[in-house]
Amino acid sequence: MQLLNKTPFIAYDELIFHKRMKDWLIKKIKTLGEHDQYKTNIRLKYAKCKVYSPWKHQRRDFDLVRHLIANKVSEMTGSQVWPRFDIWGVYYDGPDTHCEFHNHGKFDGYAGVYYLEADDNSGQLYLPEHDIYIEAKPNRIVVFDPSVKHGVLPSIAKDNSRVAIAFNCDAIENVVN
Repeated sequence: MQLLNKTPFIAYDELIFHKRMKDWLIKKIKTLGEHDQYKTNIRLKYAKCKVYSPWKHQRRDFDLVRHLIANKVSEMTGSQVWPRFDIWGVYYDGPDTHCEFHNHGKFDGYAGVYYLEADDNSGQLYLPEHDIYIEAKPNRIVVFDPSVKHGVLPSIAKDNSRVAIAFNCDAIENVVN
């Protein structure tokens, strides 16, 4: 986690998935996302949005997604990473949807989000301890230390939509000196 010791996050704007896969992911997350706490492993008291957790339904449809994201995070951080089984889709649809401040605990790795779809004025990712606002933009990936407190602010626009993939990755070894 050498690179993140100097800055609280790393962000790149880059298409990770081809268009057909991206459209498939957006549809799957919007269609299968749940508000029900017991159908996801996410503590929905923090998340006021729909969450799709594939493993809760014993589905393996995010396996390729995990590998593609792990490769990008490895490239961004200089660390060899392996995605935990912690990867989930989130769908924020409207002004009241947001995610309260939380962290992902302490482990040797990274937490992050990849925005598949984000309308203008979508709620920003906010890191309160660093007073940093990160705009939600399609194809933006943001990686940060899992112990960093963060949240998603409500959208400004009334008819707004944001679809993203959130994840945790374990760092296997640091390949940067």
